[in-house]
Amino acid sequence: EINADSFPEIPPGSTRSFLFFADGFGKDMDFHSARSLSVEPLPFHAMSSYPYPATEVYPQTAEHTRYHLDYNSRWTRGYFE
Repeated sequence: EINADSFPEIPPGSTRSFLFFADGFGKDMDFHSARSLSVEPLPFHAMSSYPYPATEVYPQTAEHTRYHLDYNSRWTRGYFE
């Protein structure tokens, strides 16, 4: 949450604009998408292409492991179950 009072005054007759920047990936079940029926392989910024080759792997850092354990902990049924 951002308090509007934290911004400086603007001159009369002026307007203030804001820019929201998001950086991420979208993956859907579109028939034409690569690996559309599975979550993996997960995309990452340093990948050479998508899907990336078997010689390339998703980063295995402590930060990524914490992310998986904290946010990807829900089990759901698969597409073919």
